[in-house]
Amino acid sequence: MEPRARNTGENIRFSRSLLVEAGLEVSTVLLITKPYEERRAYATARKLWPEVEFLSTSSTMMLET
Repeated sequence: MEPRARNTGENIRFSRSLLVEAGLEVSTVLLITKPYEERRAYATARKLWPEVEFLSTSSTMMLET
């Protein structure tokens, strides 16, 4: 878990650094976000870490009427 990030971009950069420092080779990353953030998080991740395959998901949120 990466506790310092203030936004999605920082979270990706800091998490990547932690994984590199741990000596872990990463080929696929699962992004879990809120539904309304999913596309932006995916686009940000692809830009900041282009050599990794990203899978993106979010939990279903119901809108009460």
